[in-house]
Amino acid sequence: MSSGFGLNGGRNRCFTFFQEFMKCYTQADTREECRLQFEDYQECLYHRKERAREKKERYDRVLSQWPIKLAASKSKGRHVVAKHDLEAGTTVISDTGTSFALFKYFTDELCLRCLRTLPIRKHTHVCKGCAKQTYYCSQPCQDADSLRHAFECAAVRQLPGISGMHSVDYALLRLLVGVLAQKALEEEQTKVFAAVSEASASPTSFVFVRELLAHRNACKKEWLEAVTKAAEDLREDAGVERSVDELVTLACQINSNSHGVTDANVAPRGEQKQTDENEERSASKKDKKESRESGKGLLGSGGGAPSVSSNTTIGVGMFPLASMLNHSCIPNCSYVVESVYTGLEQDEMRGAAAVRMVVRTNRAVKEGEELCLSYVDLMLPKQERRFELLKSKNFWCNCERCEATISLESTPSDSSEELITNARTAAEIDLFLNAIVCARCRVDVYVPVVHEDPNEPYNCRHCLHELPKSIHDTFQENAAREVESAFEFMGAGQAALAASAILRYLRTYDFGSCGPNAFLFGSTPFPPQCSSADPVTADHLRFHPNHHTTFNALPVLMNCGTRAGDFRLALACSERIVGIMQRTRIHGSDGEVGGWHEYAEHALFLSELAEIRAMVIREGLESGSGADPFMVWEGSIGGIEDGDAGECEAMAVKWRERAVKSLGLVYGTEHPKTLAAAMT
Repeated sequence: MSSGFGLNGGRNRCFTFFQEFMKCYTQADTREECRLQFEDYQECLYHRKERAREKKERYDRVLSQWPIKLAASKSKGRHVVAKHDLEAGTTVISDTGTSFALFKYFTDELCLRCLRTLPIRKHTHVCKGCAKQTYYCSQPCQDADSLRHAFECAAVRQLPGISGMHSVDYALLRLLVGVLAQKALEEEQTKVFAAVSEASASPTSFVFVRELLAHRNACKKEWLEAVTKAAEDLREDAGVERSVDELVTLACQINSNSHGVTDANVAPRGEQKQTDENEERSASKKDKKESRESGKGLLGSGGGAPSVSSNTTIGVGMFPLASMLNHSCIPNCSYVVESVYTGLEQDEMRGAAAVRMVVRTNRAVKEGEELCLSYVDLMLPKQERRFELLKSKNFWCNCERCEATISLESTPSDSSEELITNARTAAEIDLFLNAIVCARCRVDVYVPVVHEDPNEPYNCRHCLHELPKSIHDTFQENAAREVESAFEFMGAGQAALAASAILRYLRTYDFGSCGPNAFLFGSTPFPPQCSSADPVTADHLRFHPNHHTTFNALPVLMNCGTRAGDFRLALACSERIVGIMQRTRIHGSDGEVGGWHEYAEHALFLSELAEIRAMVIREGLESGSGADPFMVWEGSIGGIEDGDAGECEAMAVKWRERAVKSLGLVYGTEHPKTLAAAMT
């Protein structure tokens, strides 16, 4: 007891410390004189320092195999730094997740254990105990995962009803149940010792999940109420033997610390997948919408199109060790999440379902430098990134890039007479992603004047030409609506209308599509220049070539060209996409090759498009009737001359080399994806 005496009147183990503290307290003039005695007494009662030492030793022990260490500061809290200088591509940590869950619309498409694509309409290996929500590709996979799945099966059966009734995300509840199953598995060590010891990589212990921040106070009241009701049903209907408060806290920890599970070998939802028997299955409307909004899932596989597509997010997982790395919008690390059985044959697999998160440096890192990841799409403008992080991770980003500002006074002078396209500072990355080119000088862009009045105009950094805020905002909104209409057309399967909308957008809003040397439209003139006396109108304005709306629009047009066999158009769009990513220099390891998996995927796709176009040219199929299906839609795409097969082949070699180098930084040089790209 805090009095120093035991419940039965005898001396408590802390009685001596209590006496020392009281003796000092009665004789001291100030409280500070008894601080040490008070701390000793408190430590005896609560063991806070001892627990902190044990916690540090536990983390030091598990992190000792990696070139990282934990650090702490008042401004950053706990964070991860490099033990010594690290080269680009160094593996920082490989964290086998405590648990993971597939999104509901992937549960019947992927094997839960090895994440391989299931044969369509041949679901012979399915758990009937959880109402057909768990599928496997083979009996060995189902048998190997049976021990782990037994702890979650009964609860999983109730999840669709609980999720639908309370409008709580299915994947959140499935991951919550999976984490608790892993905890139960750890508590049954004597029963599962053999199975765990044979695993390819044992999952990270639940104890590390328990120590993650929950940010419960930052969660929305409506969300907490819904999760609380779902937790009550999990206890009553699903037999989960945990308190409601514990379940809600764990849900908050998952909400703040989970990471998406991606698989480059999964065909994105929103397109049709073809099996060996030429069977097809269409994605649901919800899946198509999500693919459209993510900018992925539109790459076609017909007409000789490249087979490599962007990674698809298939689920969510808990990686408590990797979660210690903080976020930055200019990160020095990249990560991939994959099955621990990637690249293994069936007879080489050991253990239950598991995924790992592998973190590698994307550039050289100095000793003591903090290691950071990105939790959001780095090509989003600053405000969108910040709101997304606030909504999904419950914090307001204050990284170097988000805190950087540009004003008319702080902008370095530039004597160039051409538009600046390469971001030279962290502030210019976001400036160019959302900027309008000056209608008068065309050398620089408009920036907001820093004033308290939100209606203050924008001014050109170079010539100080003024752009009213109302015109600026209306121009941005109209452009966004044009591109959104293209997404809607593409989602409805109207590729011709989608391409028309994007072509119209590029001609009306994109500065990079103007002039004789434009990437696509050589016949599109520059907009009329605005004199000092003329009022600015939309006809004078164009977006900076790096604008995020253009970056989001180009993949749609590229996919339209790919599907229709117009590889001139597809190649031009692909080259422009990669060019925008290079000019932003978010990772910028050397200005050409970045350790950024989106960049690697696009560079590889560009290489394959160049190879295909070279073959098309050699076969004499690029010119003549039917060679340019988009000319029917928009009259003329101009600017792309009949290609030279040799130039296309040289382009393919150049971009494949860059893609392989970038893939090596992200996935590792021995990863199947890197090796496959190098051998093609």
